[in-house]
Amino acid sequence: MVNRATEWEARFDRILLGLLWGSTVLGASLVTIARGPTPPALAAMAAAGAYAAALHAGLRSSSPRTAWIFALSGVAVGGFAAWSTGGSESPFVLFLAAPVYYASVRYGTVLGASTTAAAIVALTVGDALLARPIPSAQLLQASLFYALVAVTFSQARRILIDEQLRAERLARTTLLDAQRLERLEASHDLLLSLGELATASELNPVGVGRTALRDLAQHVDFVGAEVRISQPTEVVVARRGEPGSPADARRYPISIASRRLGELRIWPPADADRSDRSDDVIETMLRPIALAFDNIALLSEIAARAVREERLRLARELHDEIGPAVASLGLGIDLLAMDADGDDTTAAQLAALRETATRVVESIRATVEDLRAVRSSSLVECAHAVVGEIDADGPAVIVELDEQRPPRDGIAEELAAILTEAVRNAVEHADASKITIAGSVDHDRGRLSVTDDGRGFDPGARTPGHWGIIGMRERADKIGGRLTIQSGHAGTTVELHWGSR
Repeated sequence: MVNRATEWEARFDRILLGLLWGSTVLGASLVTIARGPTPPALAAMAAAGAYAAALHAGLRSSSPRTAWIFALSGVAVGGFAAWSTGGSESPFVLFLAAPVYYASVRYGTVLGASTTAAAIVALTVGDALLARPIPSAQLLQASLFYALVAVTFSQARRILIDEQLRAERLARTTLLDAQRLERLEASHDLLLSLGELATASELNPVGVGRTALRDLAQHVDFVGAEVRISQPTEVVVARRGEPGSPADARRYPISIASRRLGELRIWPPADADRSDRSDDVIETMLRPIALAFDNIALLSEIAARAVREERLRLARELHDEIGPAVASLGLGIDLLAMDADGDDTTAAQLAALRETATRVVESIRATVEDLRAVRSSSLVECAHAVVGEIDADGPAVIVELDEQRPPRDGIAEELAAILTEAVRNAVEHADASKITIAGSVDHDRGRLSVTDDGRGFDPGARTPGHWGIIGMRERADKIGGRLTIQSGHAGTTVELHWGSR
């Protein structure tokens, strides 16, 4: 049974009360007209009126436990009223339909059928006590009427409850769909915001670091300062002034909760005293930097995940659809070649096509293996990995690579080798204090430069046993790139261009 009152329940209650009071008034009127105010007639009218008043008062508060009491007491009162005023020919026969209706509508088929049987038994007992013939036509008509009331309204109740439950399920489903749509809209708005932020300067770690040091210089005195980001290894993204020895630096972690995102290092003047005020200012200014660095890490993770999923999707399509199609094409060429006996020209052409199809299948297989490989072709990640290998007392490295799309796999390995060789040369031979890795990458085209402030060298001179520059030029030629090296007293710049800009 549905707990809450519904509109159809309220309507059935009104019908019940109308039937109850109507049958009571009608029975009392007909009995008075036919028999006069005899004691049995007055007792029957009093009992029917009392029952109608009691059911009217307790209808809303009735429960399954009290339903049997109301139903059986109604049958008892109706049976008494009918027996007192003529049995199955009594005007109170209609009154007995009220408890049957109440039981069927309120509590279903079981209680409705039980009440119907009780009403028929009560009417039969009344006729037997009055020595009336059993069964009589009036008794059969009354019994069929009670059964019809019970079946009709118990089934109507069942149908209405089913419809109410279906409506509630539909409402819950609609609510869930609305909530799901709301979450999707929120996710869409978030992705749009992230997409806008991804192109904004606020999410450029170099720009964030430089802005932070510029603002910090207006409130805190220092000789030198630098901002480092830990993604994936600690890298210097901005520097101001003349930083000294790492041992003399004051270190301030850039973090959110327990996640370390980077570090701020400050070299104060020699006569400066550390004060709580300056520490408070620095910690306050580090909060927006931490949020910006966290956004950078989040966007990098989202981008990397999207790239991985897209690579897997392409690998599945190549393996499941394009690869088998090309393989079946090769088999078709083999069948044609078997039927081309005696025609050397056609056989040669088919053999060439078969060889091409074989190469395409092998290329597809290699591409699928490459797409499913977990290694990354990102040049930015390669730069961070190379920087992570540099000792703590080595030169500071600034990464300013703008990678819109990672280089394609056919050239990624050569680019990584050139980048690694250029950085290692600067670290090991240039005696530099700062190295800058800059450029832009967009799949099959780009520019890469590695600049240091070291002592420089003669790019044209040949040093026995040193093949790094020759290897870089060979790798550049292999991918169709152009490598240039400029070096002097101010430092060295190794620059690589590949693809069309």
